[in-house]
Amino acid sequence: MTVTYEESLNTGITKLNTETNLLAEDPLVREISLIVAKELMKSGKSNNQLAELVKQRSQDKSLIDEVF
Repeated sequence: MTVTYEESLNTGITKLNTETNLLAEDPLVREISLIVAKELMKSGKSNNQLAELVKQRSQDKSLIDEVF
């Protein structure tokens, strides 16, 4: 029973990680993340990590725009 539980748990974790990675690569999710980060920065809830994330996402978007 313990082995079955552990296998089931590992399968669930693998599935969650796979789906999370797929979402992270989705251009729409990236765009929404960029918008949310910008709004957080406007509201004064910024920090260095958030600013770096916005900078990185903007660079990613620029690369996507160049490709398409």
